[in-house]
Amino acid sequence: MPSYVVSGQSITESLLKIFFKAPFHYVTNYKELKPEFYSVATDLVSGQRIIFSSGNLVYSVRASSTIPLVFQPVFMDSLVLVDGGLISNIPADVARELGCDIVITVDATSPLRSPSEIQLPWNTADQIIGIMMQLSNKFQLEKSDIVLNPNLENITASDFEKAELIIKRGEEIA
Repeated sequence: MPSYVVSGQSITESLLKIFFKAPFHYVTNYKELKPEFYSVATDLVSGQRIIFSSGNLVYSVRASSTIPLVFQPVFMDSLVLVDGGLISNIPADVARELGCDIVITVDATSPLRSPSEIQLPWNTADQIIGIMMQLSNKFQLEKSDIVLNPNLENITASDFEKAELIIKRGEEIA
């Protein structure tokens, strides 16, 4: 039995198309990007936070956004990578450690689900992860200078079909 529902191949292909068209598709040192870019993933083997500052941009973005149990992990060397949010959902401390003077955080954390929304195993898994992240999120938000809270009412982490609405709400708060 696989440990995921979706292979994630279509996400990788979409990222490849997007990044190939971008003027930075050749960049392997993320400090060359303006603004600088870093992504955070979680190694399922060690439980460690992995911070990407160089390498293949597509795979680091794909790894950092791989929802556990839903998408196939990204295998990189000896690492088995999933969403960095598992242990570092709001990595404000990473921004500070990398020398950022002002840390602006968008708290896009989904609200916890109501009982009627916890019907499927992945809903339960998402709820458990959300509960576990609450204390870490609070700590990281305190390390931020500015926190933007878009209206995420009636939106969960798995509401992919609401992408346009999510983007609109992010633009409204910015």
